[in-house]
Order: sequence, then C-alpha cells, then structure tokens
Amino acid sequence: MSPLAWRFAVRELRGGVRGFRIFLACLALGVAAIAAAGSTAEAFRQGLAGQAREILGGDLAATLEQRRFTAAERAAMQKMGEVAFAVSARAMAEAPSGERRLVELRGVSEAYPLAGKVELQGASSLAQALRTVDGLPGAAVEQALLDRLGLKLGDRMLVGNTSMVARAVLVQEPDRLSRGFALGPRVLTAVEVVESGGFLEPGLPFGETARIALPAGADTAPAAKTLRKALKGAEARVRQRDEAAPGVRRLIEQLEYFLGFIGLASLVAGGLGVHGAVSAF
Repeated sequence: MSPLAWRFAVRELRGGVRGFRIFLACLALGVAAIAAAGSTAEAFRQGLAGQAREILGGDLAATLEQRRFTAAERAAMQKMGEVAFAVSARAMAEAPSGERRLVELRGVSEAYPLAGKVELQGASSLAQALRTVDGLPGAAVEQALLDRLGLKLGDRMLVGNTSMVARAVLVQEPDRLSRGFALGPRVLTAVEVVESGGFLEPGLPFGETARIALPAGADTAPAAKTLRKALKGAEARVRQRDEAAPGVRRLIEQLEYFLGFIGLASLVAGGLGVHGAVSAF
C-alpha cells in the first residue's frame, strides 16, 4: 500500500471509527476463537496423555464380554508383566429394611490398582475395606448407595444372594473414565466374592478386564500386538494408553470443531461488515 493510500485510510478510520466497531470486534473474536480452538484442544490432549496410564489402569487393557479369560490366556498375559483382573456385573443391592437399588458390582484382584490409587473414606486401604471378617466379605460402596438404602458404614447389605458389609465409602477409582457409563452406584469387592455369588454364570451380563503393567521402558505398540495375538479368536478389546478414554477424546475433538466454527462465523460476519462499509462508502 502506498503512503498516500495509507494516510487516506487512517483519516477515514479516525473520522468514522464507530462504524467499524462491529467489524473490528468480529475480526478480533474470530481470530481469537480460531487460535483458542487449537490451543485449548491441545492442552486437553496433553493433560489426558499425562494421565492416560492411570485412566486405563495400566499400560495395556484387554476386555472380554460374557466369558472369563482362560488359564492359557492368563499365563500369556502374566509373562508380559504384572496383571490385575477385574470382573463386572449388575446386581440388586438390598438393605435389611427392604430398600433396593440396582448397582454396578466390581470384583478386583489383589494387584488392583496397578496405576493410581483408590480413594476411600472409612478405611486406610482397599485391602482393609475388602477383607473378610467373621465370614462376611467387605465392600467399598458409593455414598449415594448408602443414602438410598439408609445404611451407614459397618451395616450389612445383600447384593444378589451374597451378604457383605459396607466398610468404606468409594470416592474415586483411578480407571473410572475408561469404563464409561454406569447404570447404578458402584460396589467394589474382591473378585472371589463375585465368583462365589453366581454373578458370572453363562448367560448373565458380565465382563472381565485384565490390566497389564509392562516393565519400565517397554514399548506398548509391540506389546499390544503380542497381546492381540495371544487373545486371537477371543473377541477381546485390547487398548493401549493412548486409547484410555475414547469418549473424552471425542469430546475434545467436538469442542475444537465448535470453537473453530464460532471463529469462522465471526470472520464471515466481519467480512460482511467490510463489504457493507465499502459499498456505503
């Protein structure tokens, strides 16, 4: 642009800056929204990547529906690293008063959790909360279930046909995000309790997940390939750390698209404002 044209443009802008306010605002908002879309999404992705191992519960996870892992499959996974098993089922919890509530029942092995920590109230450790005393197994339950059934810590409840004692309030599980939507309050107990309670019989809706902690420095990609080969024909869902929370990743992508669309819409509005101003001039 020549110096003369630039001076004319500055004079016109000074004389009618009020007419350019909407245009300038749309331009600034559009540029800021487009820049913020990418930076915000990347910040979320980095935060998710930093917590991926804890969210998944290990370096690798394999999930089966409607059946358990066989002895050969368990042996193959245990050769890869430390393994923690968890079974999940739905059951009806009943208080002595007769109040009932559908719950998400999980049974975990002694190695659980491999990554992160289970947050509890009323017990110093998960092992203490799940211990069996006088023949009654323990459980960590959500506060919502205690409120619904009118129970307090130390009270008995019936889950399916199994009596257990609520010994701790379950505040947070490190792998909660990786499991998706729950139909009811969570009840966490030992895997042996779920096995003996008849919740894993053929035809019932249950699943089992194995989480594997690889040796330090091991690459997850070849390990995942080895795991899929070991579980070939089992219809298992195998995930790596970067696949810990696919639902959250989709939400981040949708947020990025939405912010980008807002930015583009603002720029279009600014462009229309420029067109109108030039036409009027």
